[in-house]
Order: sequence, then C-alpha cells, then structure tokens
Amino acid sequence: MGFKDNEHDLLYYENSKDSAPWNLTVRAAQIITHRPANAIDLGCGAFPDTRYLINNGIYTTAVDINPLVKEYVGDIKCPLLDLVILPFSELVFPDAFFDFATSEYSLHFIPKEEAKNLFLKISNWLKPKGIFAANLLSIFDEWNMQGNTNLTFYDGSEVENLLEIAGLDILLLQEKANNDPTLTGRSKRFWDFYEFIAQKPEL
Repeated sequence: MGFKDNEHDLLYYENSKDSAPWNLTVRAAQIITHRPANAIDLGCGAFPDTRYLINNGIYTTAVDINPLVKEYVGDIKCPLLDLVILPFSELVFPDAFFDFATSEYSLHFIPKEEAKNLFLKISNWLKPKGIFAANLLSIFDEWNMQGNTNLTFYDGSEVENLLEIAGLDILLLQEKANNDPTLTGRSKRFWDFYEFIAQKPEL
C-alpha cells in the first residue's frame, strides 16, 4: 500500500468514524435478541457497525485488512471487541461460532471466483438461525459502467445463487440505487447495489 492509498483510506475513515450504523445491520441485528451473542463485522473500517453491536451487548469480532483501522478503536468497550487484521481469505473460525455476520461495502473487493468459498465459510461460521446481512455492487453501478476491473459486480440471480450454494435462506433481497456522495470527497456518483438479509436454517 503506497502513500496515496493510505491518504485515501485515512480520508474514508475520518469521514465515516462518526457515521450511524448501516440500517441493514441495525435491522438484522434486531433479530438476534438473546445474550450473550457473537457477531462478526467483515470490513469494519472506522467501526460504525461494530460500535452499534457492542453498545447493544453483542461480542463482536471486527475484521479489516488495513491496520490503519486500529487508530479508530477509540472508546469502544474493549472486553467485547476482538480486532482482527487479515484478509477475508485467511480468516479461520470454528463452525457455528457466530450468531450474526455483517459486511457493508466490502464484498465487492472479493473476486467472484473467491466469493463462493467465502459465503460457504460464513455460512459454516454461523450458528443455526444465524443471520448474514451484506451488500454487493450490481452490474449497473457507475464503477462497472466505467469499466472498473478492480471491483466485482453482480446481477440478482448471481446473488441468489451465492446464498443458495451457501445453504442460506433469503429473508430480504432488494436492489437499491442512489446518487449519494462518496466518503472520500467526490460530490456525487451513481450507486446501484443489492442488499440482503439471509438466515442459516435450523438443524
């Protein structure tokens, strides 16, 4: 990672450190009513979702590939936080360990040929009735229309297929679009993405 990458990431973290938690994380986490409960935040960034989960008494494993996120732990209640700095491909957890997994704007960095195995791993990590909430950029997203080859884009059937192969039941799957600004300074872009909540069946 070069200086320009660090500068870009720091700007993103600075602008998102006080953000509200992702609405889908909030919605999905409300399904997990029992305590104690374990969650994993894949691509935690500056911890807006992690902070919400921990403030609601959920032990959270926060994962990010970038060690810069350590600077943003701040006042999070550390006994409920396990911070892991690794790429998703290197993560190892016991089966049936988590009640909840969330990943916002992170899975588009995973090549399609690796996504199937990652979804299977996440499914294995979830307990029966565990919840997985995430989003994936769609083929209609502006970055795909511009020919960006560094990110991964999906159509709806591909998202459904990933969840089906992972053995997860779809509770919510919807396509959304907006012209929100980015968190790194661009005033406006066209976002188009799929977001979902899925559940691991009972044994």
